[in-house]
Amino acid sequence: VKTNLSYSDLAWAEVGGADFTGADLTGANLHAVREGEAVWEGAELRKVRKTDLSKLEAETFKPLK
Repeated sequence: VKTNLSYSDLAWAEVGGADFTGADLTGANLHAVREGEAVWEGAELRKVRKTDLSKLEAETFKPLK
């Protein structure tokens, strides 16, 4: 394991250009992370919490004017 990020809170993190190759992200919170902008090769992603679409919708809600 290169880096231990297990159970880290990466919600809303800007990961563009990040390299998580070989990192342990077990149980990490990846809510609202744009995963396609980072390298995840060989990363341990067991039990990660990905984006909760209902929560994201509530967080980005903009009322009509």
